[in-house]
Amino acid sequence: MSGRLSVFQRAMLRWNDIHPYNAVHIVHVQQKLDRERLRCAITREIRDLGLGSFIIDRVQGTYAFADDTNAIELRFLAAADEVTPVLSQLVEAELNRPFSNRMLSPFRFFVVEETEAFYLGLVYFHAVAGAESVAFLMNLILNRYMEREHQSCSLPLDLYFRPSVLKRTVRPSLMVGQLRLLMRHVANVRRSCRPNYRDMENHRNAFFSFVIQEERFHQILAKAKQWGVTLNDFFLAGILWSLSPLAWKRLKAQRRRLLSAGSIANIRKDLMVEESRTFGLFLGSFIVSHEVLEDITLEALARDLQRQTSQIKKYKTYLFSLLELKAAEVLIPYLSGGEARFYAKNFPLWAGITNMNLNAIWARENRNEVTDYLRIVSTGPVTPCVFAITTLGQRINVGVSYRTAVYSPVDMQEIVCRFQGIIEETVCRR
Repeated sequence: MSGRLSVFQRAMLRWNDIHPYNAVHIVHVQQKLDRERLRCAITREIRDLGLGSFIIDRVQGTYAFADDTNAIELRFLAAADEVTPVLSQLVEAELNRPFSNRMLSPFRFFVVEETEAFYLGLVYFHAVAGAESVAFLMNLILNRYMEREHQSCSLPLDLYFRPSVLKRTVRPSLMVGQLRLLMRHVANVRRSCRPNYRDMENHRNAFFSFVIQEERFHQILAKAKQWGVTLNDFFLAGILWSLSPLAWKRLKAQRRRLLSAGSIANIRKDLMVEESRTFGLFLGSFIVSHEVLEDITLEALARDLQRQTSQIKKYKTYLFSLLELKAAEVLIPYLSGGEARFYAKNFPLWAGITNMNLNAIWARENRNEVTDYLRIVSTGPVTPCVFAITTLGQRINVGVSYRTAVYSPVDMQEIVCRFQGIIEETVCRR
């Protein structure tokens, strides 16, 4: 099974040259672990899907999977009295641990075993797939492990959409609006302040996580609906509001006074990609910017951001990120300073967000045994902090990765405390 590398995938390969560009998914399964049955479920599912060993030809711009599953790593660890520190150490280590240069397998698995339950972690080389494809794979593995009837899957899997499909998203009726938004985007980037990279050569990722429980989740949903904003808008507002005190110097600047954050967009629907037959990476992105003055409320900020994101969705300018990455691919070899400095200078982002609602893409039967699902994504050179937000059932798990060259552990604790505090204050207000 083979495919052509997309623009996003080629960018991720370059980012991986700087520092491992991985992602981690962790599920909590409320069943006693059977090690051999789990090993067989993983091996057989990956073999049946044809997602075994992985080979990249960067010169030809192609990649391929083979059926070989011998190189898949599966580690078993016993849980200590406190499982959270064990998982945190594992996640941080895996974010900073490269895959083999030969890419024998783009997947690594680990298990933290409890008495009557276990955590299953899947670490993957991000250039092979987006979160939705990996969640689909995790669902198939769990179904096989629990000996349930499999979700239908068309074989062989596709790895790449036809280029002509992208052309269907470009319509003359959108071009005037797209041009206007593109000019506004360039202006906002030029007016955005840059985070302070204390050491440009330090790309190490650290990790922090927290949970939004059921009661708070429903309160957030109600507030977002009342304000007429999406959950993504709501959380983007919370992130910018929480980061603002760290960028206080911008308010004294004459030009770079805005604070910017990025958001990942799933473009499967735009490309008419079928989940059950396609495994791969189908992502776009966009940037929101705001001055975030000291006295602004979360509601006002979320509404302002919603006005930006509604225009972005209307004119599909999140697809322009592919053109930006292509431009970076062409320009970087001719610029001094390398890729990391290029992005730090030209993409002044303080954070990013990636959102996934498992309730919309997972079979309902797994939700009895799977009580937790956590995602974590490498930061890469584009943004020094990523909030990976995952909804499962009636709760939200948030995994935060961050560059230690920009944020210290104390910084991140303060950011998360402000994030949780402003949400609690806002949703509990009458």
